[in-house]
Amino acid sequence: MHFPNKELRAIAREQLTGHYILLISAVLCVILAYIGLVVVLSLCAVGLRGLAHDMVMFCGQILGVLLLSPVMASIYRIHLRIVRDNPVDLQDLWYVIRTEPDRYLTATILVAVRCALFFIPYAIVSVLVFQIIVTAPVSTVLEVITFGVGILGSLWMNIRYSMAIPILLDQPEVKPSEGLKLAVELLRGRRVQYLKLLGSFAGLLLLSVLTLQIGLLWVVPYLMSSQVMFYLDAEGQLEKLDESWKQKRRMDGRRVREP
Repeated sequence: MHFPNKELRAIAREQLTGHYILLISAVLCVILAYIGLVVVLSLCAVGLRGLAHDMVMFCGQILGVLLLSPVMASIYRIHLRIVRDNPVDLQDLWYVIRTEPDRYLTATILVAVRCALFFIPYAIVSVLVFQIIVTAPVSTVLEVITFGVGILGSLWMNIRYSMAIPILLDQPEVKPSEGLKLAVELLRGRRVQYLKLLGSFAGLLLLSVLTLQIGLLWVVPYLMSSQVMFYLDAEGQLEKLDESWKQKRRMDGRRVREP
């Protein structure tokens, strides 16, 4: 039996109870690190224009994603440990960095390369514009179209391989390239449901933007927990876990009623 998205989100919220401060702290660390990187990149790009400026910012952001990927993997590990009733604390945020960051860096690089392929048309158009081979307004239209293709293609690649991190966490013997293949297989036949699950967070993410990103501190743990529930459901583990949680609640209820 597979759970519908509504139940997956409900279970995610339930599992977050009592752990929000830890997860908000973890997400805050990542956000502050990324903001710091953007500030450094902006300083490095001062005086640059056109393609040079775009390349510095783009390469810097890719580098940031790579550097933060082990930390994000650690946050997914925290979610998995919470679901399985294992103890967690903020020190777990550095677990992957201390143990095996190379597996997650490699997986992130493989995905980043696939994403970068979709930006090749935009890079070509930008070079042509820089060399004044293509002039406005044609250049503007081409840049918008090719950049849009790059964004959509990159988004699709990230969604396609988004289950790779939980798979690598659960299966230490699996190589990064194999983890990506398993992630694709895991979503086979369930991509529509997964897209709907991600789409259901669009409103919350929009509200987070309106709150100057502060809302992300609450939404990101909720989203990641829902993704973990989807992963466990797809792997056939969630039903058994749900039964154990229900049994635990029944036992807790009996203890409360006892004189």
